[in-house]
Amino acid sequence: MMRQYIYDYIRSLNIIDEIDDIDFSDRAFAYDYNEVQELFFNESVNNYVILAGKTGLRKKDMIGRIFKDLQLRGVSKDDMLYLDYECPLIKELNPVEIVSKFVADRPDSQTLYLLVNEIQLIDDWYGFMEYVKNNHDHVKVISSSSTPPYIYEKMFDTGCNFCKIVVLSEKNDSNIKYETTTFGVFEEFKYNVKNGIVEIKGLTVEGKKMSFHRIPSEIERYPVTIIASGAFHDRKEIDSIEIPDSVSMIGDYAFSKCSGLKSIVLPKSLRYIGDHAFLGASLLSNIEGGDNIEHIGNSAFYGTEWIDHQGDFAVLGRVLYKYKGNGQIVNVPDDVETLAPYSFSDTEIVEVTLPKSVKLDEGVFYNCRELVKVNANLTDVPAFTFFGCRRLRFTNRISVADKFAFFGCDSLTRISVTIANACSFAFCSSLLEVNSLEVVGKGAFWNCINLADIDIADVESVGSCSFGRTCVREINVRSKSIGDYAFISCKELTRVSIGGVPAIGRSILFECDSVSEMSVSGKDKVRWYFGRSPDGLVKLTVNGDICDDFAGIANPCGI
Repeated sequence: MMRQYIYDYIRSLNIIDEIDDIDFSDRAFAYDYNEVQELFFNESVNNYVILAGKTGLRKKDMIGRIFKDLQLRGVSKDDMLYLDYECPLIKELNPVEIVSKFVADRPDSQTLYLLVNEIQLIDDWYGFMEYVKNNHDHVKVISSSSTPPYIYEKMFDTGCNFCKIVVLSEKNDSNIKYETTTFGVFEEFKYNVKNGIVEIKGLTVEGKKMSFHRIPSEIERYPVTIIASGAFHDRKEIDSIEIPDSVSMIGDYAFSKCSGLKSIVLPKSLRYIGDHAFLGASLLSNIEGGDNIEHIGNSAFYGTEWIDHQGDFAVLGRVLYKYKGNGQIVNVPDDVETLAPYSFSDTEIVEVTLPKSVKLDEGVFYNCRELVKVNANLTDVPAFTFFGCRRLRFTNRISVADKFAFFGCDSLTRISVTIANACSFAFCSSLLEVNSLEVVGKGAFWNCINLADIDIADVESVGSCSFGRTCVREINVRSKSIGDYAFISCKELTRVSIGGVPAIGRSILFECDSVSEMSVSGKDKVRWYFGRSPDGLVKLTVNGDICDDFAGIANPCGI
């Protein structure tokens, strides 16, 4: 049965509250957003839009901008449903039931809008989208995902035609589309000149009829260094292409769905291969060169014969793109300098040894459910790195655990971490002790049901739902802010001291029925902390202007 207070809380969420100070005038943001709004506001077809890309790429900002634009168009907030899966409280409810109730509550609305942050955290997220499409075709959907391979590859495998992906990557010369000095045509190629270099943008009408291409090394005396994002996307007629040694970057989806391409020689100067650059180039079996590659993006070679033919380690240049072996104990080759995103994801490895100076991208060990030990000195742990690694033992002192970094790591018992970002340790059911905390993000320790020992007296901020469903017994906090439902359902909590916190969210002690002793400062009434009158509170010490008269409380307005 749906818990009404959670649904009411979801309906009260306003994404603008989180992003109101964001500068929307940034040119890179504006260029990407132009594509987003063209797809989403298409009047002729109800496109479902997914913003896919690693963390930090302003996906939530784009959803927020859609929210603002809807309001400018006169759409009522009541016709918009915002589901933020960085707030783990939402996972208490079935998303199908949430949407069904939302639709039922707005029977007179011809169009409704569903905005979802981190949609991949919905169990069977694709089935959920199909449900909405098949049962509520007047609902328009925009969502984000920070685990792009699981989006790209699902869309490719299903051939989904109602969902449009907007690829978001870190800005570089291969995908900045607004800095152009000259546009022109050379032989069969379209090109741009920017900052003294040439990028190949695509093919002319005649070029699209050709099966072989030789990219020039220079045009107009400028070196050709970039194959731009999408330059040869879906050019099924191409079976061979020569890339000059001058090229250093191959952009996002540059050769995706080039299903006739069988082999390619990558130049020594090549450093960067973008997201799903060769995804769906199904006949591509032979790749040579590329000895100095430093970056390979998400799903870059998914669906190619090349990846099928690799041994245990699919390596290009200095990057381990994918581990394909069956071994449980793995030693990554010493000459590997970078582990590509999700390079070990969903494998059965138990122990892995990494080179000393290796760089980890996001999600490297995502859902490695049997992983116990990583031999490496990791202090900054990227987003989703150990998501779902239920057997992981980890003893390193952590400076930053990015969002969802240790989500569902059931075997962790003690952690020393300075910055715990959104949901970084959520659902770590064996976690007993956390120390060294300075910043606690939204849902950081949600449902750590055995976590009793925390020291948050000097924590800078405590995010919403951050310690919900834990068994902390006492809290003493003097943060700058405490988010909504921060300590919800802490059934063992008996003593609370909150001093001088300028911003306190709603019901931070909701369902904390065992609290018997409390000391607070400020002007918020005690009911604000609990969401109702706290029946078990017998001792209240107040430093400030509030005065709550509770029967049975000794010294209700004491100093």
